[in-house]
Amino acid sequence: MGKGTDSFKSELGKNTAKWVSNIFFGDGHSTPYRTNVKVEKLQLELKKQKKENNLISRKIRYLNNNENKTSLEYKKEEIITTKVPNNKNEIMDFSYFLFSVVKVYGWKSDENEKGINSLSDVCLVKLEQCLMKLKLYNNTEEANLINKEIKNLKKKRFFQKNMVYIGLGLFFLVALVLLKLGVIK
Repeated sequence: MGKGTDSFKSELGKNTAKWVSNIFFGDGHSTPYRTNVKVEKLQLELKKQKKENNLISRKIRYLNNNENKTSLEYKKEEIITTKVPNNKNEIMDFSYFLFSVVKVYGWKSDENEKGINSLSDVCLVKLEQCLMKLKLYNNTEEANLINKEIKNLKKKRFFQKNMVYIGLGLFFLVALVLLKLGVIK
């Protein structure tokens, strides 16, 4: 017989032996079990992340459920009156909650959106309080992470609040350059 037939027979024998051993001894030693372990580890990590994000989602739902009470003012007052926790993990959870509120609302350049800007500014101040508390408890790694995000939010605030002025400035700069080059007369 040829090599193809021999390899087919050995493969068939190997797979049949695996099937029989899985029936008698279970999947504890089989190849699918090893892939299931990886899947189970990923599922455990996902469950852990869901638990960590649970506090944030509960607070966002709580804030969203209270839309009737002059929504933004109520949310702002709620954040102002919330004390910064003393536990590192709780501080980080609270910080993530504040980051999510700022990312949802952001800052607006329109003067009619002062409530949104005010809410985001309050969140930024609370984040700075969280940063101070983390530094107080010598949690430098977490403090550096929060500090980096605060700097990014401050840049974002500048650009979002001044987007109209930045756009107009760029428009006039391009028009001036085109005028000097003689493209526009």
